[in-house]
Amino acid sequence: MTGSANSTYSADAWDFNYAMLPIGTGKGPDEFLKFEQQEDTVSLKVGLDGESVFSVNPGRARKATLTLLETSKGNAILSAYWNASLKVRGGLPAPLFAKDTLGTTKEFSPAAMITRMPDTAASKEAGVIVWVFLMADPDTFVGSH
Repeated sequence: MTGSANSTYSADAWDFNYAMLPIGTGKGPDEFLKFEQQEDTVSLKVGLDGESVFSVNPGRARKATLTLLETSKGNAILSAYWNASLKVRGGLPAPLFAKDTLGTTKEFSPAAMITRMPDTAASKEAGVIVWVFLMADPDTFVGSH
């Protein structure tokens, strides 16, 4: 008798670290972490006669979006880093690392920067703060849970 494979997933199993500073609590209520490729790595051009050529783009920048509850201590950590980076000519790129500790998915960049101070608002209920990072020379491994 063969059984089906089982695995587990938990949002709490995701670790996020920027500039060696762990952002561990206050994850947003739904999608709290997203990584996006900024452009295709490979493109194809086809001539009128059917001849084709692949072009490989060595630029591999990625965008990371981290959504935190507005009450998360991570907002203060990232705000302080952002403000410090404004005082340094050229900013302060820092390593960014995220991983699923119950699985094998990992994202890393040796040099990432916050794109801007996020928007804030006050309302009837607590909201979210969205931080956006650009990642240079990223290493990505989309694994399993």
